[in-house]
This record gives sequence, structure tokens and C-alpha cells, in this order.
Amino acid sequence: MKKVNASTPRVIGRLDSLTDVLKQLLFQYEPRSLAELLPPARAYLGLRHSPGRLEKDVLRCLQKNPAFEETNPGLWSLNLRGMRENDSAYQVLKKEGRPLRLLEINEYLSRNGRQSILEEKQLVRDGRFLRLKGGQWVLVPWEVTRGVQPKELDQVVAFMRRTGEPPPIGQISEEILGTGWRETNLLQCLEEDHRFVWVGGDRWYLRALVPAPPSAEEDPLAFLRDGELSALQGAELMLTFQDSDPQRRTYIISSRDLQAGIMRISKRLEKLFLNLPPVAFISFKTPAGPCPAWYYREAQLMAGLGPWFAAQGLAPGSKLEIKRVQEGEEVAFHLVPTGEREAEVYEEARRVERIAALREEEELAGWPAERLLAEILRVFPEGLGEETLLRIVGLLRPEVAGSVLPTLAELPFFEEISPGTWYFNEGMKQAYDDLQSQVREARAMLERQRAEVAATMEQARALTVLKRDLEAELEAWQQRAKEAEDRLKEALAQVQALEREKTALRDELEKLVRRKEQLRAELAQAEQEIAGLQAEKEALESRVEQLENRLLQLQGSYNKSLSKAQAEHTALKQKLSDTEKRLQGALVANQELQKLLAQLQEERLDLKRQLSPWPVRLAVAISRLLGFGRSVAVDL
Repeated sequence: MKKVNASTPRVIGRLDSLTDVLKQLLFQYEPRSLAELLPPARAYLGLRHSPGRLEKDVLRCLQKNPAFEETNPGLWSLNLRGMRENDSAYQVLKKEGRPLRLLEINEYLSRNGRQSILEEKQLVRDGRFLRLKGGQWVLVPWEVTRGVQPKELDQVVAFMRRTGEPPPIGQISEEILGTGWRETNLLQCLEEDHRFVWVGGDRWYLRALVPAPPSAEEDPLAFLRDGELSALQGAELMLTFQDSDPQRRTYIISSRDLQAGIMRISKRLEKLFLNLPPVAFISFKTPAGPCPAWYYREAQLMAGLGPWFAAQGLAPGSKLEIKRVQEGEEVAFHLVPTGEREAEVYEEARRVERIAALREEEELAGWPAERLLAEILRVFPEGLGEETLLRIVGLLRPEVAGSVLPTLAELPFFEEISPGTWYFNEGMKQAYDDLQSQVREARAMLERQRAEVAATMEQARALTVLKRDLEAELEAWQQRAKEAEDRLKEALAQVQALEREKTALRDELEKLVRRKEQLRAELAQAEQEIAGLQAEKEALESRVEQLENRLLQLQGSYNKSLSKAQAEHTALKQKLSDTEKRLQGALVANQELQKLLAQLQEERLDLKRQLSPWPVRLAVAISRLLGFGRSVAVDL
């Protein structure tokens, strides 16, 4: 069960972490299962976590924080006993009754000689404290209302522009904030922001998008609507006597209502729309679905109903039932077509519609005055006064207004049934049209006969002229025939000469044929010789190709041998260089040996001089005899 205390402070802010969300939820509703805690956790974290990861994070938070305890298997509660070292901070917040940062809490405790809170982690692990974004701390029983940020209000503006009609505040909160509007200060922000305006119920809209009431356009047919308005007033007067339910009214549609897509808010309807703002958005509930409309108190009308009127196929005189229904805290309006129609209003409106249709007739400019008058008087079978008739003609075709009265007096099917009132006699018009048709047919027949006589005479004159032309043409042809005969004789002489020339050419042709056969034989022989030469050429080309291949092989072998010789030359050159270096070394060593040999020679001479006395010689001889001096050779 939710814990509610009206005396607790209300704080505007946002909870800092998932731990704080779980603390607040378990304080309001306890105990709760893990499955019940996941939806609010997802609402806080958004779509950043997968379902599996979200469940792990929530469970880890519940298990690792001593602020939560599992009172029953699978059910979690909030530990409100708290930690003793945090009691002083709890007392400070309870006494101040407003959010404080840890630094402010410690300053208060220091002034009162009490021990400070060492780190914020102490309060995180205590079920009595909640941390807000920004670093402020509150107590868990306090009501934390989410604060709407300016950028979120900008998102509300964009959302309203997309929807096209005022959305409910609950829809705004769910779309932009992801939570119910009662848990936020959204309502306060909308009231204080000049960009938004309340349009009735729980709906808000952009002030710049609220449509202005339709302006009263000049109605050129207003003088014809008197009959419809009179019938409408009479019908509404009867409805006034029938009104018994203050929450239900019947409305009769006029032709002006259908044309402008509006409903007039008369005194009979005012009570239905009490407590609405001066400009309000109403979504009528109808059997065909919602019907949006705008209510304007000052203009006393409801606008924007044109599409719905058209979809329902309503006509002037149709009756609608408007009902006000209390649905919980909100008021709803129902709009239902009754299927009934006020006949007199309908008939009067139909006359105006016919005249309006005449205004839209594209061929109206070509009509004669008598047809225009006939069409107008057909709309008023009971007759029409001259003044009204002249006004209608002036509206439809002002250029023929001056000929109206003469036309009425001249033609028999326009009858003056009373002074100044004219009637169109349809039967007389039919008889008059038949007579006119007969006269037109007689005139047409006479014109046809006259045209036939004139055509016959014209044809005779044309034949006379044609005869003279043919005679002159005959003389010309006779002269041409004589000239043609002379030319024929000349042509015969030319043909005989051509025959002789033809015979000579035939003989020459036979010679050419025989020469052609000879040339053909020579050509065949030349072709055979060419074939032989071609075969010989192909054999030579094959031999050349083989020689080229052999040349390529020899060239490759030569390149390899050349590379090998160059490598051997380089090696021998290097070996020669090494030999020269060794020879130089040997020469140097020989010189050294020469020097050493000279030294040894000198030492030998010195030794010889030393061994020349006889005692020394005797000792050497004895050593040889004994075998000790076998390796010693002394040259005396």
C-alpha cells in the first residue's frame, strides 16, 4: 500500500541513481518482488540496458546495499532503521525541511559540535536518505517531484507541432518525460511558460498554433436566407419547450453552418460549455470516432466541424444531439446525428443552394435573359417579388438586369399572379417552346429550299464555264498529238541506229567473254603457284621460328656463362689481392727473419767465443757421452 502524508515537504528535482529510485519505490509500496521493480527501473534508465543486464543491475543493487533487505524469499523491503552514525544528518534534514548538500549538513553539525559525515557513501547505504541530481540530499518520506528542464519544454513544443492538435497532459508527459505528469512539475511549467495555453480539460497547446475564430464573411445570398432563418427560429423555439435534461441539447444545422463548418452557441447551448476557457479544444465523441473542434466563447460558435459534417452527409435542417458527460475528473462531449431533419428548414435552404449553384454555373454568362429568369422562378414555384428577382439577377448577371421587366412582360410563360409578383408557367413554357420549334423548323425548311435553288443555278453556270474550258483543252491536245507523231518518227530512226550499234557491241562482248575465260585459267594457275609459295613461306617461317628459339637458348646460355665467368673473374681477382697481401706480409716477415738471423749469428759468435776454453769443451763432451746433450749441437 502506498504511504501518503500530506504534511511531508514537496521537493522538485530528479533522483540521482537507480538506488534512489528503488528506495523511493520500496518506501511507497512494500514489499515488492524483483519483477515488480523492473518496470520503474527501466523507466528511469530508458533503453540503455538490455532486459538481462537491467535485472542483474537491480538485483546487485538490492543485494549489495544494506538499505534493502529481503524480508521474505523473493520480496524486498526498505530498511528504515538506518545507520546510527547517520542519525545526526537525518535530524538536520528533518529540522530544515529542504534539500541540503553534504557540505551544508556538515557545516550545520560543526556549528553544533557534532561529528561530521565522512563521505556520501554513508548516506547511500542508509534507507532513510535519497540523493538528487546535483548532489542534494532529502529524506525518503519527502515527495520528490521530477523537475522539467528547459530543453524538455522545447521537446514539448516540437511534439505539439507534430501532433497537429492539442494533446492531453498525460500524453505529453509519457512521450517526453516517460512518466505520469502528477510525478512532475509539468503542469506548473506549462502554466508559467507563455508559449503554452490551456485549451480545456487536460489539454494544452501552443499559443501560436491556436486558430483564430472564423471571420464573418460577407454573404451575398443573405437576403435569400430570411425564410430559412425564420423556419430555424421557429423549430428552435419548439426545442426550447422540449428541453428537460440540462446536459443534453438538440441542434438544428443551417446552410450557413454547413458552409462554414460551425455550430452557433445559442443560449440553449451555453450551459453545456460552462467552465471552459475562452478558447477551448473539444474532441467530440461520435459513433464514427472522435471529431475535433474549437470553441470560441466570445464569438459564440464552434468551428472546425466541416469535415465531419461532410463525412456524415448532413444537410440543412439535420438534427444533432449534443450531450455533456462527466467521466471521472474530466468532462466529455458526445455528438450524435439523430437521423431527423426539419423539413421547412431544409426546403428553404435548398432554394438558397440552388441559387448558389447557379452562381457557379460556368455557362451562365451565355444564357439569354429569359432562360436565367426561368431558372430563378423555378426555384420559387409559389412566385417571387420583382424586387427580390431583380436582386438575384443583379447578383448572377448584372448586365441583363435592365431587360428583366421587358422580358417578363413580353413572354407569355411569365405570369404576374399579383401586382409585382411573378410566376413561371411551366406548361405555357412547353407550349411556347413547341410553337417556337415549329416556326424554326419551317424557317429552316424554307432556307434549305432557297439554298438548293441557288446551288442549282450556280451549278449550271459552273457547267457552262467548264464546257468552254474543255473545248480549249481539246484543241491543245490535238496540237500536242501532231507534235508527238513527229517525235515518234525521229525515235524510230534512232532505234534502228541503236540496233546496229547493239550488234557491234554483242560481237565485242563475245570477244571479251573468251578473253575472260583465258584470264580465269591463268588466274587458277597463279593461285596454285601462290598456294605453293604460301606453303613454302609457312615452312620458312617455321624454320625461322625454330632458329629464333635456338638463338634465345644460346643467348640464355651465353648470359649464364658470362655471369659465371664474371663471378670467377671477381673471385680470382679477390684471391689475387689476398695473395698479394700475404706476399707483402711474407716479405715483411722475411725481412724480420733476416734481422733475427743476423742477431742469431751474432749470438752464435758470442757463444762460440764463450765455449772456446777447454773446460767447457770437456763438459760438453761428457754431456754427450751421458746422453744429455743429444739435442744440443755446438759448433766449435
